[in-house]
Amino acid sequence: MAKQEKIKTDSFEDIAFETIETLEDGKHTGTISEIHRNKGEFDYTQYKIAVDGSNVKINLSFPTRITFTTKGEASSEHAKFLSVFGFGMDSEKPYADIKDELLGKKVSFMTMQKKTDKGMFAEIVKESVRKL
Repeated sequence: MAKQEKIKTDSFEDIAFETIETLEDGKHTGTISEIHRNKGEFDYTQYKIAVDGSNVKINLSFPTRITFTTKGEASSEHAKFLSVFGFGMDSEKPYADIKDELLGKKVSFMTMQKKTDKGMFAEIVKESVRKL
């Protein structure tokens, strides 16, 4: 990936105050609207959920690796997420087909505010995701 060149400027005309829509802590519903894989230093799969009744899309990310124990129990976070939708070791479909089936699925989930160096953000409690 190419490194961006830093440009110093005294121009601030393009900076404005903005309002953003936020999600309060609690239970929400939505639809899985996008699924992307981010391959870089770490390999993550990102699910975007369009929250019902708002313009907010919230991300839910997992390390892409999908692992199960020898007893067939989901062991990775990604595998646990997929098992909510009935996919497991006995699924005879490749993930590419499963991904297509997940798009458009209605889900419920809980959010909690998380403080980061960039501010406060709503984060999905991964274990709370349920299919509707």
